[in-house]
Amino acid sequence: MQNDLTPKRILEIGLAFQMAKVLLSAVELGLFTLLASGPMTREQISARLDLTMTRPRMIGDWLDALVSMDFLLRRGEQYLNSPAAYLYLVEGKDDYPGDMLGMANARMYPAWGNLTQALRTGGGAWFETMQRDPQQLGKFLKGMRGRSAGISRYIAELPWWRLCSTVGDAGCAEGATLARIASHNQHLTGWGLDHPEVAPHFAEYIAARDLADRIHFVPGDFFKQPLPKADAIILGRVLHDWDWEKKMQLLKNAYDALPKDGMLIVYDVLIDNERRENTHALLTSLNIALDTSGGFDYTPTECIGWMQQAGFRDFQVYLPTYLAEGVIVATK
Repeated sequence: MQNDLTPKRILEIGLAFQMAKVLLSAVELGLFTLLASGPMTREQISARLDLTMTRPRMIGDWLDALVSMDFLLRRGEQYLNSPAAYLYLVEGKDDYPGDMLGMANARMYPAWGNLTQALRTGGGAWFETMQRDPQQLGKFLKGMRGRSAGISRYIAELPWWRLCSTVGDAGCAEGATLARIASHNQHLTGWGLDHPEVAPHFAEYIAARDLADRIHFVPGDFFKQPLPKADAIILGRVLHDWDWEKKMQLLKNAYDALPKDGMLIVYDVLIDNERRENTHALLTSLNIALDTSGGFDYTPTECIGWMQQAGFRDFQVYLPTYLAEGVIVATK
């Protein structure tokens, strides 16, 4: 890896924020959703998105940068979505990551600009305060839906659901993971637990997928009350939000709620055990530190060690090569 660190590569890494901001601004402005209706010229795009044409070359450079990055195609004077942009970046689609990218643009981008200061003073506590702001909470929940779309589909198709009749999701957000699992496994019923403020978001999402008769919401705090019973309990993108003591408390609470031979399913962005290869996971852990007062991501070996301390056994690790997340399954 270090042999690849030429001056050119160093500059590419140091200036990577430029490419990110080109994409984030396109999502913020709704460019890809606009172009879903058909190709448009630079002038038409500018008029529809209320962009200034005092410097038309600037608009052209932005659009052509998106062409060079494979987000747009250009045919003559007209721009249109690339197949991937049409598939993933048009608002309203189930796998749409735009809400997550919007959150990255509005919150993560400025927060990372303060990384140097955070390294000197410690991280923040945005995650704790966000839950008390209805507008930020709604954006966060939609962002988590897009962020977990791939891994929830992967989990839903794993074979061990035939051994379960009930499933619970502690920290369920809108219920997207539960919905994917229940839709793929018609015999399952279950619950999703989250703060009371999440209830209307959950109800709307589950009802829209005709699952309200099988999946219900439980309001509460998984640190302050026992988890409801289930054959399998999911902790998805939850464990990383907390310090070690709270991680252990949550694992023990899950253990207490499961029957003998019940399954705990943890999914998160997992750091490689040697902490040398998975740059994305290490950056995600840094992002967690910027957002929370004690959270961090972890390796499969670390998580299995915590699970063992909580009483679990028979560990399985799934690391799909096409996803950033990993899955760890343990048995009570």
